[in-house]
Amino acid sequence: MPSVLSTMSVPVRYTPQQLKAYAKHVQETIVQNERFGTDYTPHPITNFKWDNCVICDKMIMDDVFGNNPYPVKQDGSCCSKCNREVVIPARVASMFAK
Repeated sequence: MPSVLSTMSVPVRYTPQQLKAYAKHVQETIVQNERFGTDYTPHPITNFKWDNCVICDKMIMDDVFGNNPYPVKQDGSCCSKCNREVVIPARVASMFAK
């Protein structure tokens, strides 16, 4: 089976990290379709929404869906770096504060 990256035809404006994230999304969707017998087609990369981290405001490229930023922020997604360095310590601190 050819890799998803080698078969994608996309404009040059996407970074390699973005293309890898999209390819991961497509591969996970294929596995999910096979596991559950569904027929969901991943949306084209042109409609794929690249979110910004609600904490550092950088584009989330290391994870397709981002992470839950609660309790630091109520809405949105955060990148893995902010999740490790800001959100998880805040969650641990809130557990001991009670």
